[in-house]
Amino acid sequence: YSRFYYGVRGLARLNAKDGPPTFRYLFTRRRGNNATPPSHVEEVPYVFGNLDKHFFGVEVPTDARDKAVSNAMMGAWLRFAQTGDPNGGGLSWPTYDAAKDN
Repeated sequence: YSRFYYGVRGLARLNAKDGPPTFRYLFTRRRGNNATPPSHVEEVPYVFGNLDKHFFGVEVPTDARDKAVSNAMMGAWLRFAQTGDPNGGGLSWPTYDAAKDN
C-alpha cells in the first residue's frame, strides 16, 4: 500500500508544481464493505462498471453503496478524460496542493 501511496504522492507534487491542475485520490472502499486489506487495483471494477465480474477469480458481493461509488467514479473519470477536470455531477474534487497534501 505505502509504495503506491508515496509514489503517487511524489508524482502529484511534481506535477502540481509546474504542470496542469492535478487531482489525487486514495481509494478505500471494499466491495460489499468487505474487511479485506487494500489492494492496488481494487478500484478498477468501480471505474469500468464491472462490479458483477469476478475479482481475481473470486466472487465478491456488492451492495447499493458499491454501485453508487462506481457510478460516481465512472462519471469523474469520464469528465477527467474529456476535460482534464473530474468535477461535476455533484462532485467537488479540489486540485492537489502539496502544502495540504490532499
